Amino acid sequence: MKKYPFWPGEITEPPPGSKLPKKPQHYVFFFGSDNCAWIPDENIVPHSEKMLLSCSKCKSIQFQKAVDKIRKEGLIFKKKGKKKENDEEEISVLEEINVKLSKVSQSVTMYVKSIGTKESKIKYETAKKQYFKKFQKKSENRYITRIHKKTRKHFVTFKNKNTISTEDQPKNTISTEDQPKESHPTQFHCVAINRLLEDFSHPSLDSKNIEATNKKIGFIGLGMMGRRIVRNIIDSGHSVTVWNQTLSKCEEFVKSGAAQAFTPADLVAECDITFSCVSGTEAVKSLVFRDDGIIRGLHKSQSLIKGYVDLSTVDPGTSEELASAIINSGGKFLEAPVSGSMLEANSGSLLVLAAGDFELFNYCESCFFAMSTNAYYLSTVVGSGSKMNLLLSMFLGSTYTALAEALALIERCGLSPANFLEFLDNSPLSCRTFINNGQTILSRDFSNNTSLNYLQKNLNMALVLGDVCEQPMLLSAATNERYKQARRLPFLNPDVSQVYWETE
Repeated sequence: MKKYPFWPGEITEPPPGSKLPKKPQHYVFFFGSDNCAWIPDENIVPHSEKMLLSCSKCKSIQFQKAVDKIRKEGLIFKKKGKKKENDEEEISVLEEINVKLSKVSQSVTMYVKSIGTKESKIKYETAKKQYFKKFQKKSENRYITRIHKKTRKHFVTFKNKNTISTEDQPKNTISTEDQPKESHPTQFHCVAINRLLEDFSHPSLDSKNIEATNKKIGFIGLGMMGRRIVRNIIDSGHSVTVWNQTLSKCEEFVKSGAAQAFTPADLVAECDITFSCVSGTEAVKSLVFRDDGIIRGLHKSQSLIKGYVDLSTVDPGTSEELASAIINSGGKFLEAPVSGSMLEANSGSLLVLAAGDFELFNYCESCFFAMSTNAYYLSTVVGSGSKMNLLLSMFLGSTYTALAEALALIERCGLSPANFLEFLDNSPLSCRTFINNGQTILSRDFSNNTSLNYLQKNLNMALVLGDVCEQPMLLSAATNERYKQARRLPFLNPDVSQVYWETE
C-alpha cells in the first residue's frame, strides 16, 4: 500500500465483537484486495477522478480492480467536467462520506479530514459543531431523566389522606418490616403530607375531617406550644395520655378525655407513639435520660417496639444523641420540630419538618394532620429536620427585624405605616405572617404570639451551625444582637414584635 498515495475503499461497520482502537480510527474495506483494516483519520480523504489520475502509471492488478470497483459503485463521476462541476462533485462525495461516518460514530470518534473547496470545508465544520452540540444536549437530558426516575419515588405527596392502614399490625407495636433503605444520606428526599385550602385563612379543626389512628398516643410537655398541639390531637379523636412536669397542667386535658401518666416512663410503657414538646436542649435531655424518663420506659417495654417523636427545637447534635439513645434502647426515633406562631398552633396550621424513621412518620400522619397544615419528611438522617428548622427561624428572625426597622423609618419620614402594610400585602412579598406582625406593631398590642426568647435562642443555634460549617452569617449575627438588646426591655414573655421598640 505504501507505493500508492491513495487506495480506493469505503468506510464500513466493524464486525460484531471486534476490539475498538484507542485512537480515532475507522474500519475501512479496501476494494480489489478485499482486505479490512483500522485507518487513522488523517489518512482518509474523499476520492475523486483527479486523485486517480495522479497515481503512478504502474498499477497492480489489485489496484486496477479497486479503481474499477469504485467507479462501478458510483462514488465518483466518470466524465470530466469544468472546475465548477468538479467542486460540486467533491461536495456530493463529502456528504456521502459524512453520512457513513455518522453511522459508526457510536463506536469510534468522528473526525474526518476534509479535502475540497473552501466552501465545502466551512459547511462541514459548521455541520460537525451543530451535531456535537445537539448530541451533548441529548446526553444531558437523558442523564437528568435517569436522575428524576431514580429519586421520584422519594417525592410522594399525601393529599387529603385521612387514614393509615394498620390492619395487619398488632395494636401496641410498630412493625419493623419494609424499612426504607438509605441510598443518598446527604440528600433531602422530601415526602409531604399537606392539605389544599380554599383560602389563606387558618382552617378550623372541624374542616379537616381527620380519622384518628388506632395507635395510643402519648404527649409530654404542656407549655405555650405543647398545650395547643395536644388540644388539636385530642379534639381530632385520638386516644391520648399526657404528662407534664407541673402535674396541675394536665387537669384540663383529663377533663377533655385524655388519660394522665405520673412519669414519662409510665407514659411510654402505656402508649405506642410518644410526642414531646419542651423548651430547650437541657429539658429534652432531662426528659429522655432521667431515672423515670423515656429510656426507662423503653426498657420496661422491650417486647414491644415504641416510637418517640421530638417536636422540640434543638440543635442537630442533640437530635443525633437522642436518636442514638432511643434506637439502642429498642425504640424508633423521629425528629419533627414544628415551626409557627401561637395562632397557627391554635388553628392546627404549623409546619412540621421531620427526619428519622420513615415508618414512624407514616404512623404519625393523622397526628401531624391535626397539628399542621404541612408535614414534610426530609431524610432518614437525623439532624436534617433540626438544621432546616433552625434555618427557617434564622430567616424569619432577619425579616422581622427588617420589618420593624422599615416601620420605624416610615414613621420618622411622616408616612403612613398602614399604607406600607397595605402595599406589602398587595406586592409579591405578601405574607400573612409579616402582615400580622406589622399590625401587631401598629396596634402596640404585643401579646406573646411569637416568643422573642425562643426565636433568639434559635438564631443563636443557627449561628453555631454556621460556625461549624464555616459559613459567614453577618446579617444573622447582627439580627441576633438586636434580639439580645430587645430581650433586656422590661416585658414579661416578650413577643418578637417588641424588637420594634429597640429600633425607635
